[in-house]
Amino acid sequence: MDNPSGSPEISRAGKVITVHSIDNLDRIHPLEAEWNNLLILQKKESTVFYTPEWYRCWWQTFGQQNLLRIFLIRENEELIGIAPMMIRRQRNRGFPIRMFTFVENGNSLHNDFLLHPEKREKALRAILDHLMAEKDCWDLVEFKNIPENSRNCDFLRKILKDKNFLYGTQPALISPYITINSDWESYYKSRSSKARKTLRNIRNRFKRERDFSVQEINDYATFQSIAPELYEIARNSWTEEIGDSLSSPANRRFFDQLSRVAAEKGWLSVWLLKVKGDPVAFEYHLKYNDKIYGMRASHKKDYGRMSPGVFLDAHIVQQLFEKGEITEYDLGGSSDHYKEKWTRNCRRHINVHLFNVTLYSKLLYGVEYRFIPAIKRILRKSA
Repeated sequence: MDNPSGSPEISRAGKVITVHSIDNLDRIHPLEAEWNNLLILQKKESTVFYTPEWYRCWWQTFGQQNLLRIFLIRENEELIGIAPMMIRRQRNRGFPIRMFTFVENGNSLHNDFLLHPEKREKALRAILDHLMAEKDCWDLVEFKNIPENSRNCDFLRKILKDKNFLYGTQPALISPYITINSDWESYYKSRSSKARKTLRNIRNRFKRERDFSVQEINDYATFQSIAPELYEIARNSWTEEIGDSLSSPANRRFFDQLSRVAAEKGWLSVWLLKVKGDPVAFEYHLKYNDKIYGMRASHKKDYGRMSPGVFLDAHIVQQLFEKGEITEYDLGGSSDHYKEKWTRNCRRHINVHLFNVTLYSKLLYGVEYRFIPAIKRILRKSA
């Protein structure tokens, strides 16, 4: 059932701004037409991570330990904003805290509010007022990995400052991307001589092997058939060592569900590299709004000398330029060294933390934005 905010706000034009919260995933279905209309209004700012399909797949796998709170902001009857939030309990710097956060985890490359472009400020003000009206149920609000160039981000910081809220910001992901606005040869020649030499050497290794193949998968039935091969690669990769490989039970459930939905929507693009019939590397992508998002990539450690991940990525980048169907390849996540051979363009993100008015939340603020930075400065000076 939807839960209305305490009291509506009446604007100078006589329009009533209300906030309702959804605490049941099934309540998303009747909203999809309005939700998708907001996505259309975002134009190039819209990403696959803001779609109802993404949140539905995510919540069904990762949401069970959290409380769903998707805020709907309306101006009279018009939906002008969506804030996909949840409440979770965790420890931060050793302190137990109750947090309002976006519906997200490490699989979410970008997070943001979904707001009407001409009504961002009034929608954001309503969201923040609603959060403060529910201040008894949280210690900290974290808006994590918001693109720093997002207009929403500008308005968010402005409103937090205007209202004199206790808040802080921190740098977050630096996510590389390739703009696809030329032919492949022009782009390839723009890479450094060192990068081109490395790629030539890697390609020559594979040519000497002769028996290799690259396959792109776009449909769910084929994905299901090759999924065991993807999991085998993941289990024998560095991602398994850090406990976040595609073969983990939670990720397998999530990506299976996501692949089914993505295939139906025409978003699915999975690449598989085999050498002598042995699956050695894969990349999992989503296509949305003329962009490609690199979600997962792994290769078998036993084939590390051949650099299969670099070979596969080079093949994919060339295909994207030659097909000319998209405008951007978002390489996903952080600015790892191996991505630098492809681009110097990066999308910076920030985390915004809003603290409650309680003494406990003020203590959390002091630790995060006073004590920890002071310790880091001392350590830098003594290094």
